Amino acid sequence: MLKTIARTAAAATLIALPLAACGGGSSTGSDDISKADLTVHALDALKFDKTDYSVHSGDVTIAYLNDGTLQHDLLIDGVSGFKLTVNSKGQAKAGKANLAPGTYTIFCDIPTHREAGMEAKMTVTQAPASSASASGN
Repeated sequence: MLKTIARTAAAATLIALPLAACGGGSSTGSDDISKADLTVHALDALKFDKTDYSVHSGDVTIAYLNDGTLQHDLLIDGVSGFKLTVNSKGQAKAGKANLAPGTYTIFCDIPTHREAGMEAKMTVTQAPASSASASGN
């Protein structure tokens, strides 16, 4: 009986370790925000640094910087799989999303943050045609 329990516990640990390393889908992104198309700052006043953001369509790199001391998340309403989490002051994360032109709502889903006003509008405009496409190359 004890051997069976020990084997089951060992197997569960082997399965759980890779999942824990992936973060269980709770956060995406990297610490490199240098090539971001858009940067959003999280404030402890349960607000973002702006109420409106603008970015081009297509593959967009979004950076999220924590200017406060509280944990904050960044999600895009209607865009599944995109979530950035910054846990402490000065922490930054970047993630990619493929966005079609339109208006989106970005928000923090930490309990009470969105309800307190931690959401903003993000307008996505048609990306300009690349110079290679325009010249026929």
